[in-house]
Amino acid sequence: KHNLGMVLGLRPVTRINYKIQSYAREVNPDTGNSIDSTLTTYEGKGGSYQAYVGLGKAIGNFAIGANLGYYFGTKDFGTRKSFINDSVTYYKANYQTKISFGGAAFHLGAQYRAKLSKTVRLVLGATATLESEYDAKKDIIRETFEYDQSGASWTRDSVYRENDVKGTVIFPVSYSGGISLEKLDKWLIGAEYTTTSWDDFRLYDSRDSVGSTYKFRFGGQFIPNAYGSNYWGRVIYRAGFNYGTDYIRYGGEELKQYAVTAGFGLPVRPNRYSNQYTILNLALEFGRRGNADTRLQESLFRMSLGATLSDLWFVKRKYD
Repeated sequence: KHNLGMVLGLRPVTRINYKIQSYAREVNPDTGNSIDSTLTTYEGKGGSYQAYVGLGKAIGNFAIGANLGYYFGTKDFGTRKSFINDSVTYYKANYQTKISFGGAAFHLGAQYRAKLSKTVRLVLGATATLESEYDAKKDIIRETFEYDQSGASWTRDSVYRENDVKGTVIFPVSYSGGISLEKLDKWLIGAEYTTTSWDDFRLYDSRDSVGSTYKFRFGGQFIPNAYGSNYWGRVIYRAGFNYGTDYIRYGGEELKQYAVTAGFGLPVRPNRYSNQYTILNLALEFGRRGNADTRLQESLFRMSLGATLSDLWFVKRKYD
């Protein structure tokens, strides 16, 4: 009635999950002589999440909105080094840092819709994520350790430990703008540009191996017959492409990345009978980061499954 909309959500933003082992031959820095073989384990875990509430208001063909949320997360990363020797016993070393942070996050958005004909419309949109500074706490652990029979580690001696070191984490500003052209219940094409100033990211006043990014996204979808009797005619067929830079800088190098995507929107019930628009969404993505000229090159394949739930709720009965 008042062209108002509200949304509540909780979503994962990032995830840290890696474990890398490296074997090497240690060298005495004073003499240059070989010492012994070592096993070094690099391990990281954690991630970040956002709980938010959003409110939007439409005034004619123009709409504005904002999300206010709480952004929080953890980052636990460490390095463990063990000497491989049958005759001499060496202590194993653990260098570990744990960081937790949290604070308010603010996002803005605006949209304009123009009707070009009875069924064709043009939509322009823009969003902004403001720079945010979050309170953080850090635990610094330097210790020697051993493994028990089950493989779990226990502290032999604490060399240095400092808990709850206060600091801040600064996340940068991000902007995006997009345009789409749609024929209702038939086809849609769209494009978007996003840029994020990762050069301004700070972790306890220190810069990380990241840099500012940009990304172009293009995509479209087609529905053969949204209200037909044939099921596959009501399926939404989607395809897209994106290109830009990754925020990670490996050895100071900028890494280009691209991906191609394809997907399907599978309707659960015929629209013409139920006025329900619940859809199962299947998406496939193949991408690549870096190339033969950079020191890091990797490919990825991602598959995702989601659901768009929509129904007519709170409709007052005409008859009991």
